[in-house]
Amino acid sequence: SQYGDARLKDIRPVNVATLQLLNPNTGNWRPMTLDNFTAGAHPEIRSVDAALCTSAAPVYFPPHRIAENESMGYFADGGIFANNPCTLTLSNVVAAGLLEKAGKTMEQVRVLSLGTGVTQEGISPKVVRNPDSWGILNWMFPLQRGKTPAVPLLNALLNTVMDVDAYTGAQLLGDRFRRGNVNLPDDYPLDNWQDVQTLKRWTDEYIASPAWNSICQWVEQNFC
Repeated sequence: SQYGDARLKDIRPVNVATLQLLNPNTGNWRPMTLDNFTAGAHPEIRSVDAALCTSAAPVYFPPHRIAENESMGYFADGGIFANNPCTLTLSNVVAAGLLEKAGKTMEQVRVLSLGTGVTQEGISPKVVRNPDSWGILNWMFPLQRGKTPAVPLLNALLNTVMDVDAYTGAQLLGDRFRRGNVNLPDDYPLDNWQDVQTLKRWTDEYIASPAWNSICQWVEQNFC
């Protein structure tokens, strides 16, 4: 297809976070970006390969290997280290000199960060009960228990990394940063296709909310 044949060099500046499972130069796994504007850019990679690399969520989907670049090995979801890639992208933009090339300064940067939904999760004191007994079995427990998600350690890592990035973006840019995300009442696994209509309904309600209206007003003031 036309989309499948498109290379990163053929599209507008893009920054795709992904985890290289083994870097042949360092002998270690490596968080990296597939982009078309930094010094270490990969402009010849197909956009569909970049998309498959960054969405190869562990457990849910298999690691992805770029057929034309097999020496790079396999890749997994960039959400492992950058579940919200906002400040990662901003740092790459600054380091690549894109602001200077455009004649802009940091004071002119505006960032709109949009999430894909967040659930109310945590571990209550009632669930912990005896903290001295909390070891690997509890942190890696595979089933959801009320507000405690399945495999709470993994969920805590992914969600708090996302929250810290939003916090950092707001601290760096102040009112020039805006975050939008849908609050979901239930937990929906990444491979859940049965509840697409339910997710759409929650999204439609969010779009009709004052919170989204405020974001739209901010976009009009800063981008239009």
